[in-house]
Amino acid sequence: MKKTLLIGIILLAGIYGCKKEDTRPDCEKNSTAVITLKSISSNPYAIYQNGTLIKIANPNSTSTIVVKAGAQEIEAVQQSGYIVYPTISTFLRQIESCKDLEFKFP
Repeated sequence: MKKTLLIGIILLAGIYGCKKEDTRPDCEKNSTAVITLKSISSNPYAIYQNGTLIKIANPNSTSTIVVKAGAQEIEAVQQSGYIVYPTISTFLRQIESCKDLEFKFP
């Protein structure tokens, strides 16, 4: 009887003790996506994500940011080279995990 119980416990430990490796990509595990920021202007732009300044984009440059999936607002605000008002470009999307998107401005 004790032998049967011991074998049963060992079998249960073997079955439930094995962890499966999570083979999903990191973007799926972390629920993130990549946005490529592409400036086609000869002026620098301040980049805001949901109202928070995250970087200054150099003129005629390309860079990437990693964002959480869900509603995202990315705004590019011209920093110099304007006469009266800066050019403002807005990228408003519901973003899915593991998507690669591009925001080209101005």
